[in-house]
Amino acid sequence: MQKKPQLTITLILMGIILQGIISPVTFAQKPNNNPLENSNTDVILEERSLTDLEEVRLKENLTQLNDQASILLTEGKADEAFTIWYQELLLSQSLDKIEEIKALARVGKIAWDNNRKEEVRNINQRLETIALETESLDRETLKELGLAFEAVKNKEKALNIYQLILTQAKAENDIEAQEKALNTIGELHLNWFDYLNSAQIYEELLQISTNQNNSFNQLIYLNKLAYIYNQSFQPENALKIKQQIAQTYLQNQELEKLARIKIEIGTDYEILENLENASQIYQEAFTLAWGLQQLSIAGDALQKLAQLYYKSGYPDYALQIYQELLKVEQHSYNYYGLMTTYDKMGEIYQEQTNYPQAIFVFQKALEIAQSLQYQQSYFQDKIQNVYTANQPPINEEVESIIEEL
Repeated sequence: MQKKPQLTITLILMGIILQGIISPVTFAQKPNNNPLENSNTDVILEERSLTDLEEVRLKENLTQLNDQASILLTEGKADEAFTIWYQELLLSQSLDKIEEIKALARVGKIAWDNNRKEEVRNINQRLETIALETESLDRETLKELGLAFEAVKNKEKALNIYQLILTQAKAENDIEAQEKALNTIGELHLNWFDYLNSAQIYEELLQISTNQNNSFNQLIYLNKLAYIYNQSFQPENALKIKQQIAQTYLQNQELEKLARIKIEIGTDYEILENLENASQIYQEAFTLAWGLQQLSIAGDALQKLAQLYYKSGYPDYALQIYQELLKVEQHSYNYYGLMTTYDKMGEIYQEQTNYPQAIFVFQKALEIAQSLQYQQSYFQDKIQNVYTANQPPINEEVESIIEEL
């Protein structure tokens, strides 16, 4: 624990604090200066350390100040509230540094949430002053300082503090502390959508877990990296990471998860225009999921496969896959999925000018829509559009369908 700083308030002022009747005008703020950095009183200063009893009673009174300020804020009296919070923060400088930092973080977050730019700036400045003393601060205090900078959205200063913690941990060869620091840095980068730097951090964490043969952490970091590479549109890197995840699921016999990740791998192949591999992986995902009776995953795999064939210029193959998808959706009683699949099939048949079949599947979709009481007019219009596009009438069977609408 840090040595308690010397007391810079008088016994008279301490007596006022201990009675719990401190006044908002106790401190005279210097013009155009940060009240947390500069204050004066009209009483004689006495320098000594707080006794244990004085520290306890001071903390109690600081809690009362915080409660009073919080009530004022809820009443819409923000200026009065922050005047009191300034007093609390200034008095907290008489406590251990970590206590002051925690108070600065708490009030700083309130200031940020309430768009109090001046208070945020002043608290930031005070935190930066404390940061100048980093060589004398222990790791726990540094951690709180980093959190405080995060509370006031000072990303760069927070990163500097966490990087210092990481450097100390590496110098001490403290692997556990290194992981904690790296995780904190990685999350901070992610929170600010800095995918490039966050990827570097999680690659380092992945290497540490690999060196330790820690499969649990490896999977955590692999999934983090897969997310990062997806978000940053790096399909090649995403593919490599997901293949490692798939291998881990296979080794652990987590087959349901394996089927899901295979669909994601197929998507990456598709983005990279490796359509042959994409098709193969989607089929593997379907076969695995169907065998496990994971019908939702099986349906997703078939949807991806059908869309792949359609976009690649093979509508007949896509229709075959949609036929298989109908079986999966019927098996799982997925009526919305059935309606959607009939819709996609109808669009393909319409493009092929196979109007009778287009009418037939759109009618199937309409029947389901009517049972669900959803999108009925949408399918009625589709049927009418197909009918109108093929004048004279297609045949008696189609005419009878139209008449029933």
